[in-house]
Amino acid sequence: MRLHIIISLLLSLCLAYAREKRAFITVVTTEEDVEPAMAIGTLLRASTRTKDSVHNSAYSLDYICLVLRKEEFEAYKNPTTDQVTGGVSLIGMKKLTFSGWTTRPVSYSIFNDNYKGANWSQADFNAMWIWAMNEYDKVVYLNHDVLVFKDIKDLFSRNVNFAAAPKPFASHQFDSGLMLIKPNMSTFTELMNELKRGIEGSWNLDVFLNNYYSAWYTMGANHRLSPYYNAPYSWTQDESWVQHRKDIRALHFLGDEKPSAILKNPKKYNVSKYGAPFIYIWAIILFFIANPLEDGFEDETRHVLQKVFDITKSSKAVAEYIEKMKRGGTRLRISIHDDAEHDDDEFDEL
Repeated sequence: MRLHIIISLLLSLCLAYAREKRAFITVVTTEEDVEPAMAIGTLLRASTRTKDSVHNSAYSLDYICLVLRKEEFEAYKNPTTDQVTGGVSLIGMKKLTFSGWTTRPVSYSIFNDNYKGANWSQADFNAMWIWAMNEYDKVVYLNHDVLVFKDIKDLFSRNVNFAAAPKPFASHQFDSGLMLIKPNMSTFTELMNELKRGIEGSWNLDVFLNNYYSAWYTMGANHRLSPYYNAPYSWTQDESWVQHRKDIRALHFLGDEKPSAILKNPKKYNVSKYGAPFIYIWAIILFFIANPLEDGFEDETRHVLQKVFDITKSSKAVAEYIEKMKRGGTRLRISIHDDAEHDDDEFDEL
């Protein structure tokens, strides 16, 4: 009997040691990025945290937000006012934690000393810290303008060190907004050395990484993700969207065309009937953030994703749900332990 117990304990220890550590990671470097990171983090958790993944003996899954603290942002002082214009405050970090992220401050800010341009392109280089997180076997990095509304955990099953989806109009290059990475300190050191050395034209992170991984297009198929994992929002402007929309898993708002900007001025950005549901789902999450319940936003967002939002239909249902909430409607939620096929009246009412 004792031998049986010892063998069981040894097997448990072996399984624990073999358990793969995985993480979804984003990076926040300014206070303005806190709310978008809260929104995309809530969507990500609602889409990827499932009953089978929370208690999985094969792997653990974390949601990490790397944060550049305000005191580390001295290099971005406004020369006129001598005020620090970037970095994240303690309150901002608490907001990120409340929305489900595990916040982890970076030890210092990574700069591109060879480029004296816009602050945003400088701040982007802090995403390079993900290569140094070698306590994880695999990570999926997402920019905070990528909306995930379907489960993308299958990305972790790819046995590669690096994978990304192609750019919309330059398929021989990848878009760095969503990447699968196997962290490695040697790669991180190489990246830092390349940054110090200076690669011609590498004025932002996207260009820099495409130069570093210049052989990406010729690598094996597993290194190239389907565009459905990182689809540009501009696709929603075209009628061909109808043919592909069921397969889309994540939508990327490139350039200055961000959900918050579109909400403020929808006419300027010419929101189509196909793009409108995504703007509305962003709006309902902002409502949850502005009117939080004690246990956060994840379960409410899961309800909206499973019972209200439909990528194949118009935005009418989500718009009506927003108006209902504003009028004091019943706050509904679905936890990871609820059956997604239950009727609405079986959900917890808050």
